[in-house]
Order: sequence, then structure tokens, then C-alpha cells
Amino acid sequence: MIPVNDMNFRVIFLDHEGTPGGGQLSARRLLPRLATVKPRAVFVAPGPVAEDLSIDDVPVSVLFPQTGGYRAWKAPIYAMRLTKWLRHFPSDVPIVALSTASAQVLAFIPRRGRKRFLRLSEDMARYSGRSLKSTIYFRWIFRRFDAFISNSNWTASTIPAELAGVPVRLAYPLSGLEAASPRAHPVLASEHVRFACFSRPVEWKGLDLAILAVDHLHQRGFDVSLTIFGGGGHRDEPHLNYLKSLASRSTAPVHLAGHIQDVLHEMRSVDVVILPSRLPEPYGQVTAQSLASGCLTVVSDHGGSLELVHDGSTGLTFANNSSSALATVLERALEDVEGSRSIAAAGQRSASHLTDDVLATDFERVLLELINEAVPEVVPGDSA
Repeated sequence: MIPVNDMNFRVIFLDHEGTPGGGQLSARRLLPRLATVKPRAVFVAPGPVAEDLSIDDVPVSVLFPQTGGYRAWKAPIYAMRLTKWLRHFPSDVPIVALSTASAQVLAFIPRRGRKRFLRLSEDMARYSGRSLKSTIYFRWIFRRFDAFISNSNWTASTIPAELAGVPVRLAYPLSGLEAASPRAHPVLASEHVRFACFSRPVEWKGLDLAILAVDHLHQRGFDVSLTIFGGGGHRDEPHLNYLKSLASRSTAPVHLAGHIQDVLHEMRSVDVVILPSRLPEPYGQVTAQSLASGCLTVVSDHGGSLELVHDGSTGLTFANNSSSALATVLERALEDVEGSRSIAAAGQRSASHLTDDVLATDFERVLLELINEAVPEVVPGDSA
């Protein structure tokens, strides 16, 4: 057993690259907050997250510092260098893969008794089917882990029956919350209502649904506007151009603000945050931030967001992929200002257990429990 007061206990955290993404940013917040576990971060490819962790005194190694980014087809090459790197650490130092991509790399490495855990943060059903890819993931990659640490109950529910023998525990990701964010004014205090979305401009996020719904409200006589915060990469440009075209045709003011640094600051100035994702959000970091900021939080009726938003109690939900259903929910909210304020206040209170300190403690507890319980599985043909 690992004594909880052993301040020198080490765990390796592996990610495929240090470019800022949801998982990387969550790890960026998590690792410096671990108290009993002494984290050592290793990235296959470089990026700002790796640099930031170094500034926070987390030991960081980058296996391929000159590479332009992670490439899945190079996983065996990455694995060879990781194998050499791991020789500097005893086999009783466990390793946590922070992404499915990093799990690919780790799958090529002989276990040699080292305990392995995988942080699940996406819909596992995306790997299902009868294809070769499905076989590789479910018969080989995922089976080479001693346990899964899921970022939501919804994510855990997507694990297929063929992996039912792998233990899974829940630990919500960190969302950058220190405490509930005070607001200068309550929501819906002005006749002009500010709606906002915080998301990359990609189709599955459903931002077009928000534009259409707010346009409908404006045509119904409500004084409303919509701001979409969030930048995208080169691959997002076609959908971004579509959103710009849709916004230009809207009767309501719609502004695409691009990338912002301080999400919580912007949230405190809006009334309603909409998360109109067409596909289920595995967790919904923006959901947690919106609740903590005291906004009226409106989410699609699926995915991990429903673990945080209870319809009519801490937020509102609508039938996913329907701009008309969203417009109906928003119109009812504007017609019942006092009820909407009460829901927003309850949502903010419910976010008190979602602060980074609380969630970091929960993650560490779960990890230590799994380390103490796990018995590394010997894969046929592998070195134990």
C-alpha cells in the first residue's frame, strides 16, 4: 500500500502533445495541484502546455522537441523513444495516459510490471464497429490498461461490454474554477439580453443552432444579441465562414469574437450561456464555468453536461439538434425573469463542489486507490 503521507511518491503522466486542448489544459491545471503524488509529465510532441508546466515546477520531458506535432502512424517510433526514457524509472512508478493518442504509444511498450491507467475523456462508442480500427482499440490498446479514470459518468457509460472487466472510476476534470465568480449585476437585469456561446467553430458544437434561435427571438420582439467566443484552426475555416454568413443574415446582432484569454471574465458580463452541441459533450468544461459564473446555463439534452445541469433546477435543457426547441426554451426563460434568475442562482450554488482544489483532491484520491488495487495484467507475448 502507498502511504498517503509519502510526499515522494511519483507518477508519470503521458500526453501526445503540449498544444492547448481541453485535455491538455485540464492536465495543466491538475498536475501542479497534486499533493501526495509527485507528477512527472512527458509529452511526445512539444507545445505551450509543456512549457507552462515547467514554469510551475512540474518536471517535464518532451520526447521529440523538434517535431511539428503528433502523427498517429508514428506511434511505434514514439514508443521506441519512450521505452528508452522509461528505463530511468523503476517499474513500480505507474504511468497515466492522458489521451487516447498517448494510449496508442503506450500500447507498443512492454509492460514489465508497470501499472498503467487511461484517462477517458471522449465517447468510447466512436471506436465501436466491425472495422480494423475497432479491433485494434478494443482488443489490444484499451486492454493494456489496468483501469480507466473517466471524466464523467456519461463517458463511463459509453465503454463497451467487451471492456467490462477493466475497472473504471469517476474523476471530473479541472475547469479553472477557484470559487464562484461574483457578478456586478444579476442575470436579465437589463432589457437587453446578452446570449453567448464559448466554443470552437466546428459543426458538432451546434453554434448555428444558437444563431438561428436568437434570430427567432429578435424577430419575436425581444432585445437580444449573441456573442460567440472561441477561435479555431485552419481546418475550422469552412464552418467558421458558414457561421459568419449565417450571422450576417440574422436580424439579431451576432458577433464572432474569436479566441479570448479570460473566459470567466467574459461570462460574468453575459446573461445566458448556450451549449448547443449536436453530439454529446463527454463532460462540458464550459458548463461548469457557466454555472460558477452565475449565468443561466442552457445545454443540449445529452452527454456529461446533464450531470451538472438539472432542467428547471440548476439550468435548462433543450432537444439537441433543434434550433426551434432551443428558441422555445429561451423564450420561456425571458418571459419568466424571476424564475430564470432563481435557476441561475441555484446553478451557481451547485458549482461550489467543482472548484479546482476539490477536483484535484478527488482525482488524486481515485488515482491512489487504483494504484493500490491494481494488479498489472500480463498480456500474452508481453514481458511482465
